[in-house]
Amino acid sequence: MTPGWNDPPLLSQQSANPRSRTLLNKRVAYPLSKPTSVESSQMLPPANLMPLPATLQIPKATDTNESKDNCDLNSLTKVLDIFNNLVNDIPADIKKSEISKRVTIMKTMWEENKLTAQVHNDVLKLAECLKAGEIDKANEIYASVSVNSAALCSPWLLGIKYIIHHCKSS
Repeated sequence: MTPGWNDPPLLSQQSANPRSRTLLNKRVAYPLSKPTSVESSQMLPPANLMPLPATLQIPKATDTNESKDNCDLNSLTKVLDIFNNLVNDIPADIKKSEISKRVTIMKTMWEENKLTAQVHNDVLKLAECLKAGEIDKANEIYASVSVNSAALCSPWLLGIKYIIHHCKSS
């Protein structure tokens, strides 16, 4: 029978050199006798080693959480002020109550820490862009948030889209 295209080559055992290999999976026997004084001195580490590094002190988690919460609440206040001012500028015949409801949903999710820090930062940047009149940049940030955090932001993101659309048209 002829070998197929994917058959391994035949190894002939007669031509192989019987090499002595180091067996790395074998255990070394533990010495049964007690070490002598010479052996014990060899086991001590050398005296010229560098000292061990000092342990780092990690700040308490409560300190960082409190400052983070204060920063988040300040950001939320800024965002809500900007969005509420923009919603108040919208004429009553347009979905003003729908937009206000979605902004309230965003506020609730923000206060319950259901939104990530990235979403917090993006929404703050978006609100500041709208306040400064940079509608195109705000639209880019909106698109980024809607793509990257669609599952988190879908309940309220449409309200932000309405605000951007109103700012663009006025």
